[in-house]
This record gives sequence, structure tokens and C-alpha cells, in this order.
Amino acid sequence: MQLLKNSAIIAIFGIISQVMGLVRDRLLASHIGIGATLDIYYMSFRVADFIYAIILAFVGAVTILPIISKYVAEKNEAEVSRRFNSIFFFFSISITILSAIAFILTPYFVKIYSSNLDFDSVQTLIIMSRILLLQPIILGISNIVSVLSQAHKHFMIFSIAPLFYNMGIILGVIFFYEKHGIYGLAYGVVLGAIAHLLVQSITIWKAKFNFKFIMDMSVIKEELSLAGPRSVSLLLQQSRIIVMNIFAGYFGVGVLSVFIFATTLAALPLQFFGVSFAVASFPKMSEMFELKDEDGFKGLAKKSIFNLTWISILVSFLCILFAQLIARLVYGDIARIESVVVMFAVLCLAIPFQTVNWFATRVFYARRDSWSPLLAQIAAFSVTIGVLYACYVNGIGSMSLVYATVIGCVAESLLLFSLYIKKSQKML
Repeated sequence: MQLLKNSAIIAIFGIISQVMGLVRDRLLASHIGIGATLDIYYMSFRVADFIYAIILAFVGAVTILPIISKYVAEKNEAEVSRRFNSIFFFFSISITILSAIAFILTPYFVKIYSSNLDFDSVQTLIIMSRILLLQPIILGISNIVSVLSQAHKHFMIFSIAPLFYNMGIILGVIFFYEKHGIYGLAYGVVLGAIAHLLVQSITIWKAKFNFKFIMDMSVIKEELSLAGPRSVSLLLQQSRIIVMNIFAGYFGVGVLSVFIFATTLAALPLQFFGVSFAVASFPKMSEMFELKDEDGFKGLAKKSIFNLTWISILVSFLCILFAQLIARLVYGDIARIESVVVMFAVLCLAIPFQTVNWFATRVFYARRDSWSPLLAQIAAFSVTIGVLYACYVNGIGSMSLVYATVIGCVAESLLLFSLYIKKSQKML
């Protein structure tokens, strides 16, 4: 019952956050319009998101929770403090250094995916990308703090923070864009990241946690051993996004924005069912594994995968059926709305696979197996890029992006499912 309650909290606030994200996208479409400027805005996230992906591999709940969940359950505050403080200070310093290096190298990174832009646009993209490098520092620290929220089952705080992040971006569109142009959008993103951190920091007060400068390398080594394969997985995800950005540029101006609008719509049901339940159940599964509750772990995993599968199939069907209505309801009669509708409808085919993928990877991470998700991510990356290139050379056009995305999700699901079946008899 508590798991369902936590899932409901995450789902409700996740949906609110997603709705705010849709409002954000509609404001971007109405204030800026689908075209070169909006494409530059989305492209400017690539360096920051790449850095954030590297950091997230090490500071995410899936790698930190297994290290502290046992001691949280046992109320061993001294051990929780030693482990958490070591991770917090080591990776906070690492994030800052990595972002500073990326700031210097940004012009070289930008050249990789901006070959279709003119000189002035490239310079704008470099400045935007550098401003947004504040985001991985702030959100990286916020993510570390959020692990305390999840470990102590404070899911309300964890779920509210993304709302403030989106609110910052919305304020940037409404107020900062008019005064500062496209750079105002970047200021809004940074404001949202700061708000995200401030909300997550409430956990520190509720848990009565004391920060002490500790850097126990044995804890760091344990964390790195868990996070190594996950870091490669997230790097592959970001590499896949960068490749899609490059191909979107080949398909024409505005294609990237249309694809992102469609992807945002398709992410709404995934957030409600897959992400919310996976996030809420992960601390419990991690705790079960650490406490050697084999039957409880297997039972929760099997029941959850079965329920998520049939629910997500039904949701996928309904989204495809009402794709036109949903897209027009959210974005209105914006330019190229028909392209958004078509991409959204096809992306809905991937909803069941994405939902199960989200939960299945958490099952593996909870049992300290980060290699299985990595193998699945390698398969997804290889298939996605292969399909994308094949579609491109055969002149299929912008729909190549969605075909590659869907088929890549299917490939990831098939491998995850195969590994799950293979290892289910020896889970613990």
C-alpha cells in the first residue's frame, strides 16, 4: 500500500511537471516559433546534457541508494553520514571541475553538431552552451541531495522539485526572452535549476542531516564500481541524441523542434506509469536485496512488470487513437502541427517498451547489476543509429528519427527481457 501511495505521489507531480513542460513548449512555439532560433535553443543543451549524463551516472539514486539504503533502514546515522558525505563532496568538486573544462572546450564540441549553421548562429550557440553549463553543476548537486529524499521515503519533496525547474524555464520564456533574446531562455533554465536545488535541500532539514567534509576513498571506490557501466550507458544515450541532432539538421530547419515536441508528448504516459512506479519501488527493491529478502524482491519485480506491460499497451493504443486531438489540444494550431501529430503517433508505439525498460533497468540496478542495462543500451544505440542511417540513405526523411527511436526501444526491451529471464532464477 505504501508503495502504491508513493507511486501515486510521484505520478501526480510527475504529470503536473510534464504538463508544465508542455506549457513551456507551447510558449516556446508561440513566442519564438518553430525554426532556426528554436533549433539553436535545443542544440545548446547538448554540451550541458552530455556533462550531466556523465555526472548522473555517479550521483543518481540507482548507484548511491544501494550504498546507503541498508544503513538508512537500520537507522545507522553515523554510517549514512560517512558514506553520503564522502559521495557528496567528491562528486560536487568533480562536477565543478568537469564543467569548467567543458566551458573551455565548448567551441570544439559545438562544431561536431553545428555544421549546418552559419557563423553568427554558431557563436550564439557557443554562448548559450556555456551559460547552460551552470545547469549540470546545480542539478548534479541537487540529484545527490535527492537521494536522501528517496532513501527516507520523502517522495513529496523529490516530486515537487521538477515543477520549480520547469517554472524557471517558463519565466525565462515569458519575461527574460523579451529583454535578453535567446540568452534569456538560458537564464530561465539556470533559475529553474537553482529552484530545483533549493526544494531538494528541504530534505537535509527534515532528515536533520549534518554535512561534514569527509572523503572516504573506500566509499568512493564502491560507488565508482557500481557507476562505471552506468556511465557508459548514459554516454551512449547522449551520443544517440547528438547523432539525432546532426541528422535532424540534414532533414531541414525546424525538424529538431518538431521531433522534440512530439517526444515530449510521448513522454507523458511514460512519466505517469513507468517512471513513477520505478522510482517509488527502487528504494524498496534495493533495501530487499541488501537485506537478502529474495522472495519479496522476485515477487515485486514480476508483479510490477506484468502490470506495467498491459497498462502501457492500453495507454499506447489510446494515445495513437487520439494523437490528433492530444497534439492540437496541447500545442494549438502552431506551424507544422501535422508533422508533430504524425511523429507523436508513431512514437506512441514505443510507450510499452519504454515503460518496461525503465522498470527493468531498476530491477537490475537494485541488485547491483549495472552490466545488464549497459548491454541493453549498447544494443539500443547500435540499432537506433543503424536504422537512422539506413532510413536516411533511402530518402525516408524526417520520419527516420521516430522509426529509429521506436525500433531502438524494441531492441533494448528484447535484450533486457532475455537477460531478466536468464538471471531470474539466481536473482540473489
